[in-house]
Amino acid sequence: MKLIVSCYSCSPTRGSEPGMGWGYLRAAAQHHDIWALVDGWEFEEELTAYHKAHPAELKRVHFIFIPNKPRPLLRKLWPPSYYWLYNAWHRRAYKVAKRLHEKIHFDAAWQLSMVTFREPGYLWKLPIPFIWGPVGALGYTDVRLLPLLGWLGGVEFLVRNAINWWQCRTLSRPRLAARKAAACGALFAATSANASEMKHLWGVDAQVLCEIGLDELPAIQETSATQELRLYWSGVFECRKALPLLLRALFRVVGGWKLDVLGDGPLRDEWRSLAERLGISENITWRGWLPRNEALEILQYADVVVVTSIHDLTSTVLVEAVANGKPIICLDHCGFSDIIDQSCGIKISIGTPTRMIKAFTEAMNCMRDPILRKRLSHGARQRAETFVWRNKTNVLLRLIEGALKHA
Repeated sequence: MKLIVSCYSCSPTRGSEPGMGWGYLRAAAQHHDIWALVDGWEFEEELTAYHKAHPAELKRVHFIFIPNKPRPLLRKLWPPSYYWLYNAWHRRAYKVAKRLHEKIHFDAAWQLSMVTFREPGYLWKLPIPFIWGPVGALGYTDVRLLPLLGWLGGVEFLVRNAINWWQCRTLSRPRLAARKAAACGALFAATSANASEMKHLWGVDAQVLCEIGLDELPAIQETSATQELRLYWSGVFECRKALPLLLRALFRVVGGWKLDVLGDGPLRDEWRSLAERLGISENITWRGWLPRNEALEILQYADVVVVTSIHDLTSTVLVEAVANGKPIICLDHCGFSDIIDQSCGIKISIGTPTRMIKAFTEAMNCMRDPILRKRLSHGARQRAETFVWRNKTNVLLRLIEGALKHA
């Protein structure tokens, strides 16, 4: 089959959005011919170099680079200009896609990245089946979590909630694109919460397809048991990552423990000061940002990975943790709800900050049981199989073929 794919962000060497775009493209290209529309300004050089170095791997992919030159001064003066520039790129991409379709006659169009409902592009206007997803960003931040953000962060997320509420109900292109994709059975939500919002707001059914994937499951390095519980946390130091939830819970943990904190950001000094006031700083190693291979090496020696994010889709840290057989403690929301179950971790119900801190403390005390950790580790590895790209390929093929039946 011949697919035209809008993949604005795509890279074989990066994570997040570029890594997601690359993973799905490469998976689909195992069985289909792909014409990929990509931002040439940021990704042309590395994709061209990779293509030359791995011609067999990408023999069915045709990259069409459409540059979207950044405007740093404009974005500084008017931050929402990002969406204006991004939409302008989609308009140019649609013109290219129409010309290509007249010559090549594609079997289907796919809006792949970025993972946001706000910008579905324009490929859905082509007279062929349309695939959209994974789609995210429709959800809201639970108001019970706002006290964890500070007053500035709280105001920011309240404004974001209001914008989301308004745009979900007033933007016409996302609704039209979602309806066309759903009619083909090819609308994918990044999380079950996003799928529920699509059903509620647009009256469409979406299948849940996590945006994160793994190349292969890594080999697990056996670690010796110690008296101390070894914990691992990673993320940018911003209010939405809510590290203080973990710090305040650790203040109440019974017995010895050590915590590796990976990352950095604007709240570094505030969070380190909080650890010192709680009297737990001696048990924490602040690693800063590390190369991925070094971060994974530290992860290998952890007993438990803790994720405290209060606003996310599906954390890359979470998927890499289950791939390495690490039990998880996380909040029961966002994409975490879809990945973690009782076979591989403990999910904390959303509630007041006091109740969540207590629940994190209890969960970490439970994780002192080596038998429990071993069972959850085994379950994590089994759960991770779902996110290996070669397994996701089979799901993609079935869904794409189903879409073409509606042509």
